[in-house]
Amino acid sequence: MGNILNKAFPISLKQEVKYIQKKLPLKLFSQNFSHPFQIFVDQENLFIPERIYFNEISKDVYESLSITQKTIVDCIYTRHCDGFVREKYLTNLLERGHYDYWVTPFIIKLTGEYVIEILSRIQKQVDQLNDAFIKDFLLENPPFHYLITQRIISYWNYYYRWDYSKEIYVGFDLIKYYTDCIES
Repeated sequence: MGNILNKAFPISLKQEVKYIQKKLPLKLFSQNFSHPFQIFVDQENLFIPERIYFNEISKDVYESLSITQKTIVDCIYTRHCDGFVREKYLTNLLERGHYDYWVTPFIIKLTGEYVIEILSRIQKQVDQLNDAFIKDFLLENPPFHYLITQRIISYWNYYYRWDYSKEIYVGFDLIKYYTDCIES
């Protein structure tokens, strides 16, 4: 199981991830992770689980971690099967600030999902994102950028088109933000 999380983060974080894994409430003999999606971070091939299926880390353990370790935990839980949990850990990331390039795919991946509250949270705190990281990541991962854009459009069309026009749907604001980052 540990190998899965090791592949989700840059090799430079291997010891931190190894430490975190010992603290996570992983279920023994049960599925903890779904299939991963592939991205590049600084030309390093990473495989991030699409979803994780285990309980949240205890608050006491979380509070005892270093900032980098908390950031790793926050990234891991942005892949949780419960949207409320994803939003909670995304909020931690956004409030802490977008200071590490390797955090970028975890944030962008959330924008290609159907939970409008998560998209709204990202859009409202877009000023907390590092535009240079967003640009570099999207340019380094054009198929992923395309996929996220298509998912935003598809989820709008399926879930929200009757409630929100393209002009006011938050997902289209995020597509524009990504385009502006790339063109800057």
